[in-house]
Amino acid sequence: MNRFRKKNFFSTTPFIAFVFLFGCTSARMNPVVKSWDKVMVNYTCRLQDGSIAATTSKKIAEDETNIKSKVFLSQTVYAPCSITIGEEKTTSAKDFLKPFEKEIEEKISHLIEGHEIGKDYHLDIESNTLGDPNQEERFLIMARVWKRMKEKAIARENYLQLSKGTYPEIGQRIEVYPGLFGTVKSFDEKMVSVSISAQNGSEIPAPPFGMGIVHELEDHYEIEPLVKEGDLVRVGPYVGRIIKIDDTFITTDFGNPLGGERLKCDVRLEEIGQTRLEHATALLHKAADMAKQSDTMRSSIYLDENEFIEDPGTIQSGDLVQFHYTITTNDGRVYRTTIESIDHDPSIIKLNEYNAPIRFIPEELIVGELSDLPGLNEVLTGLTIGEKKRVALPCEKAFGYEDKNKIKTYSRIKRVPRTIRIPLEQYDQRYNKPPMPDDIVQMNPYFEAVVAEVKDNDVLLEMIAEDGQISEDGFGTTEIHLDGDDILFTLRPSIGAPFIIDGKEGMIVSANDENFVVDFNHPLAGRDILLDVEVVSITKASSLREMEIHWLENHEKGLEMGANEIKPILLLLYADWCQWSRRMIQETFQHPLIKSLKDKFIWLKINSDEQGIFKDIYHQDSYPLIVILNPDLEIISRIDTYLDARSLRKELNNCLNRLQKTSSLYP
Repeated sequence: MNRFRKKNFFSTTPFIAFVFLFGCTSARMNPVVKSWDKVMVNYTCRLQDGSIAATTSKKIAEDETNIKSKVFLSQTVYAPCSITIGEEKTTSAKDFLKPFEKEIEEKISHLIEGHEIGKDYHLDIESNTLGDPNQEERFLIMARVWKRMKEKAIARENYLQLSKGTYPEIGQRIEVYPGLFGTVKSFDEKMVSVSISAQNGSEIPAPPFGMGIVHELEDHYEIEPLVKEGDLVRVGPYVGRIIKIDDTFITTDFGNPLGGERLKCDVRLEEIGQTRLEHATALLHKAADMAKQSDTMRSSIYLDENEFIEDPGTIQSGDLVQFHYTITTNDGRVYRTTIESIDHDPSIIKLNEYNAPIRFIPEELIVGELSDLPGLNEVLTGLTIGEKKRVALPCEKAFGYEDKNKIKTYSRIKRVPRTIRIPLEQYDQRYNKPPMPDDIVQMNPYFEAVVAEVKDNDVLLEMIAEDGQISEDGFGTTEIHLDGDDILFTLRPSIGAPFIIDGKEGMIVSANDENFVVDFNHPLAGRDILLDVEVVSITKASSLREMEIHWLENHEKGLEMGANEIKPILLLLYADWCQWSRRMIQETFQHPLIKSLKDKFIWLKINSDEQGIFKDIYHQDSYPLIVILNPDLEIISRIDTYLDARSLRKELNNCLNRLQKTSSLYP
């Protein structure tokens, strides 16, 4: 059965020669992997149904004929992974959450000792459940139904983020939630009023569960994820399995790093990167070099690779750095900048792909952590406050080479029959109820279908489509026409619009009467670039470690302090049993990016699971919930999901910048 969704409707060694006394053997012996060797490994792992769960192969990942499982996650870079053979990692009660790919690589490391380099192996991999079965942190509990109001007021700053920098206009259409679009009804300097509309019974994305079905009520929509007990679920790097669904909650167990699956893995041992002896020798050489430069040295220097002297004026690993940057092509055209004068200078040519930032403020980075900008850690390390630096990055070190295989052609016209027959089991899975004659069900985002006939093994559906129907999508306009026994879908694509399919986002670059072309390459793929940086401030790692956030737990006192001190209030509503609440408190709020804002907010946390009145006051549907209020106690932002430190820092910076712009009282 063809299923149509707005997001993807138009989818897709060297050898060793041994010398003996009597001459050379003619056999070529490949090196054998030994304990503590570092080995470069390629692998592709599949679930029992043959769908791909994880791979290091770009070719396999981008081959549309390979079926991807729900737990497959596209990678930015595909390359062999480095595995230390037999390395034992201690696991405590707090370590039950293990990333999916890391668990695969650890299991491989225990199975390939004694195998030859340059050969392919088939391995079956499974994992034990970690931690206590009663350990609450193992379980993700989310609402069975998600509430989305039909009328939504959005802070202008947040609106610009949703619209990717496009300023609001009356009648403008924007994706407010995944798969839910709204139309701008009114706006002013601070807020944008949006009316959200969705077709009752339609299917839309419901991350992390895949798709969900829309139920329309008087003043809001309810999104019900289309899941069943036993389904695998992926949240970031972690994989779990749904163990319980009731009328209120969906419970997912993350206690088994592989979701309880037995994976079938094809593994190739590419090369030995470094033996244990070579690793130990390198450490000794390093220690000897350091000894020559110092009159005094502790004996532990031979083992401590992280020992270093902090330089207060120089950027080092772990420091929080604020910096301005500009990315240009070799011909001087600008792709991105945080410098307002460059943006406003008409003599400086911008690329067509250039988008001005919402605010011209410095970028932030904890040196040593991942960055969206290529080569940034290397460029910043060693610089001082006020120092500027320009580096030239060839395309392979920037955004990669242009890949023609990432340019896809799709037909503008799709033809489907007006009646289809689907297996009974597939109907049950999709609609979560048995079929009854004359039942009306949502066939796709564009129209419904009626159950015309029910047999022992299948169901006959007749489409209820309106001839001439027009639907506006984020990537163009879809027209529906009836043609005899068929229904024709015709897309009028918008050139330059984003097009998302199978989790990949590209840009529609051209179209003709029959087809349209989407380029999934990065806009600067295949180009050498120039990266200019200027250091604005440095907060040393030692200072960050000493910082602490002082939380209040009295709601009235927190609001009063925010008003008196003219500071915004960050209110965290959490539950002790929710592992994502715990992770926000123990990880996100302990991260240097967040702790460095300790004096910018009044920090207030309340266990709304125990104090239910606050759950009602702030219309809380899930845990955790973060509410940002300005000093006038008006809500300026809501974050109803777990965020890592980097994502939360960006949201908090946006709130602070908005307050500085709109309030003369706020410092």
